[in-house]
Amino acid sequence: MNQPMIDIQGLSFRYPEGNEALHNIDLSIQQGERIAVLGSNGSGKSTLFLMLNGLLKPDSGCYCFDGKKINYKKADLTALRKRVAVVMQDPDSQFFAHTVYGELSFGPLNMGLSRNNAAQRVEEVSQRLNLANLLTRQPQLLSFGQKKRVLTGAFLSMKPDVLVLDEPFAGLDPQHATNFRELLDRLHNEGMTIIQSTHDTGYALEWADRVIILHEGKIMEAGHPTVILNNEAMLQSFGLNRPTVLDIYAGLPLHLQTYSAPRNVEELKQIISSI
Repeated sequence: MNQPMIDIQGLSFRYPEGNEALHNIDLSIQQGERIAVLGSNGSGKSTLFLMLNGLLKPDSGCYCFDGKKINYKKADLTALRKRVAVVMQDPDSQFFAHTVYGELSFGPLNMGLSRNNAAQRVEEVSQRLNLANLLTRQPQLLSFGQKKRVLTGAFLSMKPDVLVLDEPFAGLDPQHATNFRELLDRLHNEGMTIIQSTHDTGYALEWADRVIILHEGKIMEAGHPTVILNNEAMLQSFGLNRPTVLDIYAGLPLHLQTYSAPRNVEELKQIISSI
């Protein structure tokens, strides 16, 4: 196996008020993987994500990115944040500029790109995320879905290697959610590593290469979606539901369960059609 893009060993973190948010986390992620992180609120997902681009420093453990140990010095963190973009659930907490254009150009300019090159990045991202008609608007005055697109675009303009998304579909209407899923598929096809948290086990089943379940700051389960998400008793113990597709599959005659577990409705239909 190739050297992992992200390699975390024994990572723990406790907030100043005493709450241990992460405990002895071991996690390796390969370049180009799609990782779905599941867990109830307070399980440590957001804390883990903030660790991934150095916004939080662990109390113990080792974090290596692309083979290099992170030492949490300024130059080290600057380099890390150019390559790992973390988009949190609340867009307003991450806005810096007074206009959408300013948000989209902020990262490239801070990376040292010329204004012309930064403008080219803005044009590319605004076309990709349908933001061209919003460039002069104030981000704080946009709809929630628009804010999420702007914030995602602000990070994509830096062309990161890893995109980390905290509940990216929360607050989006069905059409915007579908558009965003299609964007993630295109980014993955271009080689980007994508890590996202979600409560939607059906989406995790269909989308992810690997599923990770966090509970009380610990990784409880990790593996292929059809294996992890087919364990109904385990999922319920962590406040999660088995995907409907796998519920239906489990109710099929035993001779049909010799097929590989389906990951989406189309695969389930193919199994049922063989009856």
